Amino acid sequence: MVEETIDAKRRFASLLEYVSAKGGWLTSVAGDRLVTLETPPGSSLPDDLRKAGYDVVPDGEGQRILPTARTETILIEGSTRSTIAVTHAGICKVLRYVFPLQRIAQQHQQQH
Repeated sequence: MVEETIDAKRRFASLLEYVSAKGGWLTSVAGDRLVTLETPPGSSLPDDLRKAGYDVVPDGEGQRILPTARTETILIEGSTRSTIAVTHAGICKVLRYVFPLQRIAQQHQQQH
């Protein structure tokens, strides 16, 4: 039982690193059997995880506050061509997904 928990936490840490690098967020607790994922709309991450063998299913929508949600272009006073881009925090829509931490192939192996 202890080894299974350690293994699940390792798999979760690896998955967290992958998801974060692809611009998504895991919102479940490390070691939980079910993983909750949030992505920006249009992200390929859910399909990428399905191709990797995870049974990813939609679980609704939500919102997330992001530090760079909006970009504003400001014309510098006295200049006709110089502008600067300023980013602002804001609320963005996210899509939620849920899936078992074990890949489909691993689930079948344990059943047989």
